[in-house]
Amino acid sequence: MGELPLDINIQVVISRICMAIPAMAIPPVIMDTLEKKDFLKRRPWLGGPLQVGLVGFCLVFATPLCCALFPQRSSIQVSRLEPELRARIHQQTPGDEVVYYNKGL
Repeated sequence: MGELPLDINIQVVISRICMAIPAMAIPPVIMDTLEKKDFLKRRPWLGGPLQVGLVGFCLVFATPLCCALFPQRSSIQVSRLEPELRARIHQQTPGDEVVYYNKGL
């Protein structure tokens, strides 16, 4: 299998880090505030479900936003593709040196 260009690997790392940041930063701040108030002192059993809900809420918004950080359509040199695919592309369109693909989500 062909190796992905370095910039695509960097994009994946950056987007995955950015996806995790809200879920790791926002719920602790909210939980700390709620633990200082009477709300969680009177209902200590609510701490776990509330944390899970906050993390889930953050991930619902962070995941699509971070997937949209980089363009979905990308390009790659034909010479960097697998030999079978390279041969098929040269057979169909001999002059093409760059192909475009949808990275998907």
